[in-house]
Amino acid sequence: MTRRAAAVLLLGVGLLAPACGGGDDDATVETRPPETSLVDDAPRVRSEVRTFATLPTFVVRPAGGGPFPLILFVHGAGAPPQFYTPLLEGLAAAGNIVVAPAMPGSVNHSDFSALAALPFQPGRVKQVLDAVTTGPEAIHAADPERVVVMGHSLGGMTALAMGFNSCCDDQRIDAVVSIAGDMATFPGGRYSGGTLPLLLIHGDADETVPFAGSGEALQQLGTSAYLLAVEHGDHTGYLAEDNRAFPAVVAAIVSFFEATIGGDPRGGLADLTTAGSMPGVRLTTRG
Repeated sequence: MTRRAAAVLLLGVGLLAPACGGGDDDATVETRPPETSLVDDAPRVRSEVRTFATLPTFVVRPAGGGPFPLILFVHGAGAPPQFYTPLLEGLAAAGNIVVAPAMPGSVNHSDFSALAALPFQPGRVKQVLDAVTTGPEAIHAADPERVVVMGHSLGGMTALAMGFNSCCDDQRIDAVVSIAGDMATFPGGRYSGGTLPLLLIHGDADETVPFAGSGEALQQLGTSAYLLAVEHGDHTGYLAEDNRAFPAVVAAIVSFFEATIGGDPRGGLADLTTAGSMPGVRLTTRG
């Protein structure tokens, strides 16, 4: 990992206060029974905690039998997947299955334990992808031909590595979304432009993982790349549903999905441009 990334992580990449727990084999997350909830006026979505590749995994999915695109979401350090429930429900309501595993070493920690766990995260996400698409407990409504890897903060770094770093890229991935991420260093790998489209989202006043990290990724990664800057945005605030920029963030991600895995490139890009002109954000494109 870059020295800059290491420093900002230690200043507080975690969204919540550090939780107690063990090392890389410790991954506890509060479970809850299946439930049905409404996201605005959208179709009902169901959320539950299941186990994939030994990891407690928060699954949010729309009603119906699919097949639905599969979104693998990687949380930030110290923040369990349920922290992101408004965002994940919004994505599921748009017709996607969201699978968010609790990452050992970082789900309960935002210190050196999380930093030490980062090199292992791409491999663990791949194991979850295996289990979700081909294992005995597979989600049959998830479409293995339409896969996005997405994450916030430490999870955004993981997503960028899985899409564009030779250490851990995965040919099953069709698109990448990084929220407040950075091109962290991974052992034995290097970044290249790759063959995938990329959406970056970052607060331009982020004091935890600097905005410049996404600016660098915009210039270097992806066959096409888009950066949604949240004006005056910090590290996490715009992920709360009562934040002014939250509707634009959700709309941008959903539009990016339409343009890439949704089979409507022209319409999706038009919608992404519209989302980029909503209050509190600005959109920059490359490619």
